[in-house]
Amino acid sequence: MTEIELLKKLVALENEQYSLEIKIDIWSRDKEVAEFKTELAEINREIAIVEKSLVEIEDKKYSKKAKSLMLDQIHAYITEINKAKDGLKLTRNQGLILENYLFSGILTDLRYYIIDENFGYRIPAYLHYTYEEKKSVEIKPLSDFLKNESRNLSQIENPDYIKLRNFYEEFKNRLLKTFVE
Repeated sequence: MTEIELLKKLVALENEQYSLEIKIDIWSRDKEVAEFKTELAEINREIAIVEKSLVEIEDKKYSKKAKSLMLDQIHAYITEINKAKDGLKLTRNQGLILENYLFSGILTDLRYYIIDENFGYRIPAYLHYTYEEKKSVEIKPLSDFLKNESRNLSQIENPDYIKLRNFYEEFKNRLLKTFVE
């Protein structure tokens, strides 16, 4: 299997894992719950094997490309964020109902690179700005945060999808802790 085939298999297994975890939580019949738990244990074993294969595979051209595209995506956000006039802030909801859609968009854009093969990055060209303090984010702290994360990502040597996925989870936690919680 190629690296990208392994990644797709991992994503499919994770989807099965998630589905089984939900079934275990909501099912009421003990016999079926036991069957789901047995299936889940098997899925978890398969996930561990695929993750190990992703780390050990020789040809990591897809994960190298994913790292490069993740860096490009972060830099695209930095570039677009800093095009604002002095005094402007980014709206958290970006014109939508969701209060923190700005951060959801950033996370979604980066997540694409660790779940499938990608061929480019998205330029966040239509960011919404405001002068209001309420429900907004200062540009400099977010820009500085993203610059620091870009440095963290660029320091990953010999990237593989497991390292990139770990970076993404840590990035997500730091982003949410810094700007949402």
